[in-house]
Amino acid sequence: MPAFLKDSFCKIFGNEKNIELFCDLIGTGRMSHAYLLVGPDGSGKKTLAFAVAHALARATSAAGSDALCAKIADRCSADVFLIGIPEDKKTIGVDLVRSIIPSSVLSPNELEFKMYIFDNAEKMTASAQNAMLKIIEEPPANVYIFLLCSDAASILPTVRSRVQTVKMDLLDSDQIDKYLHSAGVSSDQKKMVFASKICGGSIGKATELLNDEKEFELYNAARTVVDKQLEKARGGTYYGFLNYVVAAASTRDRYERLLDYLALAYRDLTVKKVYENADMRFFDADDAENAAVRLPGESIALCNDAVIKMKNDCYFNVNINCAAFELAQTLWHAV
Repeated sequence: MPAFLKDSFCKIFGNEKNIELFCDLIGTGRMSHAYLLVGPDGSGKKTLAFAVAHALARATSAAGSDALCAKIADRCSADVFLIGIPEDKKTIGVDLVRSIIPSSVLSPNELEFKMYIFDNAEKMTASAQNAMLKIIEEPPANVYIFLLCSDAASILPTVRSRVQTVKMDLLDSDQIDKYLHSAGVSSDQKKMVFASKICGGSIGKATELLNDEKEFELYNAARTVVDKQLEKARGGTYYGFLNYVVAAASTRDRYERLLDYLALAYRDLTVKKVYENADMRFFDADDAENAAVRLPGESIALCNDAVIKMKNDCYFNVNINCAAFELAQTLWHAV
């Protein structure tokens, strides 16, 4: 396999199997005409699609390939198109897809191929997806289609059956933490733990979370709720706990996000009770071990049940102050 093919994927962290897959397909001339890249926002779908275009250009365009590849890297190539949701729309409609079909049969401008990358493909209407079938079922020579989506179930079965599905790797928190340190995006260790745990394996989401002060505040609020429960045995007061929870959950949005983080926290403690080396999604390993040792399993179960109930109640028009009061009362007496 030519080394230059892998060089095209140097900006991708993780996803080694997908990189090997496309390097092999390009190197042996076995690229399919259509792919569905599936993964959450920030998992690198767009980066991977452009890296494939870059590698294809390296493999097929001898003259001036460096300049052509630079255009792809800068996302200004005349033959690699990124199609997304129009600014004034909420979906990718059939008219947009139909407008692309005539250009797909024309010869490339600079490269030996054309590539159409559809971002947020799950937002394509059924009519748009059906129109896409015209290209997928009867693909013009040297035309590649990449559909990027977070949920493959949103793509029509008739489309899914005619494309090759590639799932993006979700990185564990240690890999995310390693990337964040190597990229030097932050020096705040607490924020790094927060981002690497909450991002769901997505580097893009982790980077976004590092700059989200509101989410970091609510994450810390959930940690403080658990800390105050642990302090109960050392003289913590119910009224101090009540005031803190009610203040932290001052609006519906804050209350619902606090519940989300508490659900993750009690999930970690529940799992830690059973599996010592389980992957933590909220705490780091040492904090989870400390809390799991000090909180009885029955107390953790009661707290978890209370949060689930409160999350279900959010579907109804509950009074937030009353709900926060009930949450504080239940969590306090569970310990």
